[in-house]
Amino acid sequence: KDLDRYFNLKGVAESLQLPLAARAVQDPFTKAWLSAEYYKLGTYKNFRTQVTQLLWNDQKQSSIRCKIFQDKFDRNGEETLAAHYLRYVNLAANLHPQLSEYDLLGALTAHYPYEVQKCMISANLKSNQEALTLLGKLQAMDEERKAHKENGLETKQRDFRKRENKQAGNNREDNRREYNQTVRHITYDRRQVNHHRSPYKLRKTQRHLGRHST
Repeated sequence: KDLDRYFNLKGVAESLQLPLAARAVQDPFTKAWLSAEYYKLGTYKNFRTQVTQLLWNDQKQSSIRCKIFQDKFDRNGEETLAAHYLRYVNLAANLHPQLSEYDLLGALTAHYPYEVQKCMISANLKSNQEALTLLGKLQAMDEERKAHKENGLETKQRDFRKRENKQAGNNREDNRREYNQTVRHITYDRRQVNHHRSPYKLRKTQRHLGRHST
């Protein structure tokens, strides 16, 4: 369809359409097939018919329809809400017969988590463009909520580290006080022993006198 639009917009001559279409092909399998069949095709119209039957047959379209009605949005994936929706809109655009916009909107709404579905249903969406706009807003709100949550977690962790450091400082101060108290107690005992009225010194003097009297 993109090639058709380009050829019509630029007014490309029919004799140039097949060579230009061949140069636009990127898929390795399609390139190999085109290399083998190029001279049998003759015109761009034949190329379009043959490549559609090869790559976009009924089985392939049936598989795409199943994906549209059964797939789910992956919260942990890299796609945004709107990007997921748009990917399936593009897939559906090439189906024959095409899905109506209303049916596609209903099918893709079911892809999302309950809270997103609830917002989409409440918004009474009428088109894919309205759905994409709403999903973009929901994505922005979700990213803002995550950023706020991460900032709150960082603040909690920072406060926790401050409390830990403060507690560690208090513990070191308590240990220092206990050590100082022990040293003062030992020093006081030593002064008691050396005092002239100390009973320990008195007993030592009595033992000394006893030895002299004997």
